[in-house]
Amino acid sequence: MQRIGAFITPHGFGHATRSIAVLEALQHRLPNLGIEICTTIPKHLFAESLVNVTLHPVVPDVGLVQHNALVNDLPATVAALDALLPFPEEQIASLALTLKDCCCILCDIAPLGILVAERMGIPSILLENFTWDWIYQPYIAECPELKPHAQNLAAIYSRATVHIQTEPVCNPIPGTKTCPPVFRKARTGPEEIREHIGAGTRRIVLVSLGGIDFTLPGWQQLKRMTDCLFVLAGQQENRLITPNCLAISRHSQLYHPDLIKAADLVVFKSGYSTAAECLQAGTRAVCITRPTFAESRVLGRFVQEKLDGTLLDEETFLAGTWIDQLPELLLRPRPQPATFNGADCIADLLLPLISR
Repeated sequence: MQRIGAFITPHGFGHATRSIAVLEALQHRLPNLGIEICTTIPKHLFAESLVNVTLHPVVPDVGLVQHNALVNDLPATVAALDALLPFPEEQIASLALTLKDCCCILCDIAPLGILVAERMGIPSILLENFTWDWIYQPYIAECPELKPHAQNLAAIYSRATVHIQTEPVCNPIPGTKTCPPVFRKARTGPEEIREHIGAGTRRIVLVSLGGIDFTLPGWQQLKRMTDCLFVLAGQQENRLITPNCLAISRHSQLYHPDLIKAADLVVFKSGYSTAAECLQAGTRAVCITRPTFAESRVLGRFVQEKLDGTLLDEETFLAGTWIDQLPELLLRPRPQPATFNGADCIADLLLPLISR
């Protein structure tokens, strides 16, 4: 059986879902392809879409440590980087032995995979719309301890055999291959999802903050909007918070792209995969921007230009005043859904590396 390795950053679920879309496209072309995944992302996320998967609980990078879905913790990030980097030679050698049957390694901004592939003498594929060294740059003035880590990571990223950037690209690099937005495809029709969650004739407003627990502000305003069902994705458990507010567990059997397609509006923390999955579904979008996170500016432009969406700052979201704008937002026309998935572009680029 042909096998591919994958190292995926555990920073949120968005990088995992992007990699899943690519790996699913590969398995569509190579049904017997085995996949060895190194990450701490929960197994259920991969089981929704992939077969022949072996999951290795490995911390492949740090990313940014967060207090909550919207606030970063820079001192904790530095402490975690100090503890993880440089990657021990013993760990690299051990992982090279574990993945000895793999023909190449896909790295969704996880630098450890590049080093392991290098040790094994096989190709590494860096998949990104940003890299951690680029994300760290704006924080260095405030937290100079990040600078050596950013430099170290940039050096590792430069050693990837193949470098693929996915739109919307944050830091275009000459000589890299650029592919359209990558997304998982919806599978179940909107009416079936609406029936499953008990939406009835109400409009569905899906709120998604990247698999991180949160409390939606403005409960009193929500209660007044009886013509809407608010669905909070990625929570600890399924529960009905109010008659028109439903929390969905991150372990729910409901497939997130299906929820996005069934929704009349998605309110989400600026993140790659949710934006891309709104594009595939042609769903109205409101993006919560994060001024201190460099990717947010790029995704904000993407939401406005490709989804005709609305930007919302953190303060307005947390205050709950945006809820009064919902009737107007729900009247806007739905955007045109995507006609091409970048996952197919990437899968075709990787086939020669797997089939050789």
